[in-house]
Amino acid sequence: MSDRPFKQRLIGKILSIKPLTKLLYICGGSNLLSSIYMLSWDHGNRDVKDIVICLDRLHFSRDVEELRKNKPEYNWIKAPEDLLGHIQNPFIPRKYQNQTQFSDAKKECASDPFLISQKQAEIILKKCLKRGRVKAAINANVDFWQSEGMRRACRAMNIPFIVLCREVQTIPATYEEDRNHYLDFDFKYMGHCVAVHNERTANMYRECGFCDNDDDIIVTGPPRLDIWLPLGANKPSVPQQKKSVTLLSFFTGYFATDLFYDCMRVLSTLSKDPDLAGYEFVLKCKSKTDKIDITKDLNNIDIDVSCITFSYESDLKKVFESSEIVIGYNTLALIEAVLSDAKCIVPDWGAAQKNVNYNNILPSEKSRKVISFPTSPDEMKDFIKQSLLTPNALGCVEDKVSFVEDYFAFKANETASQRVVNVIKRANENLMKSRGAV
Repeated sequence: MSDRPFKQRLIGKILSIKPLTKLLYICGGSNLLSSIYMLSWDHGNRDVKDIVICLDRLHFSRDVEELRKNKPEYNWIKAPEDLLGHIQNPFIPRKYQNQTQFSDAKKECASDPFLISQKQAEIILKKCLKRGRVKAAINANVDFWQSEGMRRACRAMNIPFIVLCREVQTIPATYEEDRNHYLDFDFKYMGHCVAVHNERTANMYRECGFCDNDDDIIVTGPPRLDIWLPLGANKPSVPQQKKSVTLLSFFTGYFATDLFYDCMRVLSTLSKDPDLAGYEFVLKCKSKTDKIDITKDLNNIDIDVSCITFSYESDLKKVFESSEIVIGYNTLALIEAVLSDAKCIVPDWGAAQKNVNYNNILPSEKSRKVISFPTSPDEMKDFIKQSLLTPNALGCVEDKVSFVEDYFAFKANETASQRVVNVIKRANENLMKSRGAV
């Protein structure tokens, strides 16, 4: 979260010092820690009294930004979820600071430590209620331990707790793995409803029995894709020449390190080609840490990156709009890049062919209309050079929408932001009905 303002980073550093956080808890309890935590919030438009507390984290933040832009009738407050975890360090044992397995605390501990988290969250919600009407709290996954107390507090205080899930089922092999993971832990989601990015994810969550009512698992799509709407409209009469060839990092966690090295070698060669002197060759890293790790590793295997620009720019729209070509592997960002004017490439050799069931983008009649799938480093190199020297379009608007719809709920005439707001309104109406107010 390198884009955080200085005040937020400072508070984050303070709260990350566990002995200090413990001392603050001893001296002032949850009330003091909650007050310090709330100083880190990005409060949005304070004049708007209908509040949505967004437990903010990487990538999910892009959805929140788009909700702020498209739906200003709500004050979308950004409350850092990692710092919410920090203020629970004094009483949540390290053993339960994890995803999904934290639910074991209720069975294994004589006194459930997340009851303290709930009381802490209730303090936070009561302070918010003094400023306006809390219409919902939302976070990015069903099973983040940092949010467990807030989920419980919202249920106790009749405030909708809604997941706008950032995890999306697009890879064939992970469906069964993820479903069995949740079933093995007999995990039960404590919130009111879940908004997901596609029907496949909704089906998995229904199979897991996350919600008492399957209708509480709702497909909205990601608001961050709204930034591309209206698709294909308002184009300049003379297209602006882009200057970048961008590789989206897949160095860590993709089980395709050799494939990544191959792509970097292609960029390294092309970056020194005098015919392409007018272009910048960019590696878009996932974070500053990713950049450091990659730089160190590439030096060890003797790949010359002296003419390659390393970036960890978080605004993907800016990245894609400045790119003539975008290269990616097994990343949802590459699916988003299809909505831009950049030509998209997915390498189709090595790990990409060995691990077909673990790929989320495969060559097909539909995908080949909007993505190039070179089957060797040389083929990729030739395609990139030819595309730069003789620019040509790849895929029409209809082809792009059709491709993206296979991965996300995406409609060219309706925003996901509106669908998310509909979920919030529905959750509030259901709570009112359950209290006999309607």
